[in-house]
Amino acid sequence: LLERVLDHRNTDLWIGAGDAGHAHVLQWLPDRAARFSPGDATQLNLRGNPDEIMQHLASALRADTTLRSLDFSFSHINSGGAEHLASALAVNTTVTRLNLGFNTVGSVGLLHLAGALRANATLTSLDLRSNTLGDASAYHLASALAANATLTSLNVMGIYLTVEGAHALIAVADSKPNQIKSLCGIGVEMNYILFYDSSLGAVDAVLLAFELRINATVTRLNLCHNNIGDVGAQHIAEALKVNTTVIELDYRRSRLGDVGAQLIAEALKVNLTMTRLDLGHNHIGAVSAQHIAEALKVNATVT
Repeated sequence: LLERVLDHRNTDLWIGAGDAGHAHVLQWLPDRAARFSPGDATQLNLRGNPDEIMQHLASALRADTTLRSLDFSFSHINSGGAEHLASALAVNTTVTRLNLGFNTVGSVGLLHLAGALRANATLTSLDLRSNTLGDASAYHLASALAANATLTSLNVMGIYLTVEGAHALIAVADSKPNQIKSLCGIGVEMNYILFYDSSLGAVDAVLLAFELRINATVTRLNLCHNNIGDVGAQHIAEALKVNTTVIELDYRRSRLGDVGAQLIAEALKVNLTMTRLDLGHNHIGAVSAQHIAEALKVNATVT
């Protein structure tokens, strides 16, 4: 199967979880540069495959010169697997996109990845969402971002930060506006962002608020079915006061209470871009509903 894929010069190679192709792809990578011209397979998707192959794959990546995109999401990668991958990234000069979302990299694994980011000069996109990392990792990552000159998109949503950890990353992004464009994995070409049922909390709202302040392309934002709450709503509301591109916001079932609803209402008095706002299935009382009604008397764009 692998040879047939290569004969057809596919650019995307997907080895599914449990496929017998594991061993073959590991044998193939080290000498592929000699056997095939650049432009054969440039994307490798090993999503859902076991962490055990990471050591062999990392060894192969050190010699590979054609792969551009790696997807290792949902692969049970732990700190050991992350260490092997980091050692390869430190010397690899072709991979530009790496997805490690929904793994168990942990703080030790992140420490190794942060070290690789300081040395790597080609990676532009790194997805770490929904790894349990914590604040110590945030500071290591912030330090690595400050030293890195190529990474433009980082996704750290759902990695269990505190507000202080989130602000450490935001401070670095603020200091490098011409380089770092996203901390939420939002591409500059994207206009519809779907965070439906993504277990986002108040700290994720801090990161998202930063994104809304600097992003000029997102027009539709879906935050339905999350745990943002009133604390997170405060950050979203402040961002909406300065954002001029979002026209649709779906805020249903996001644990919005009276305090958060009143903050959103105040934002509506300033934001004259939004045309559709859905606050259904939250915990909004009569008083807060009145605040929203008063805001809509000022805002003539939301229908």
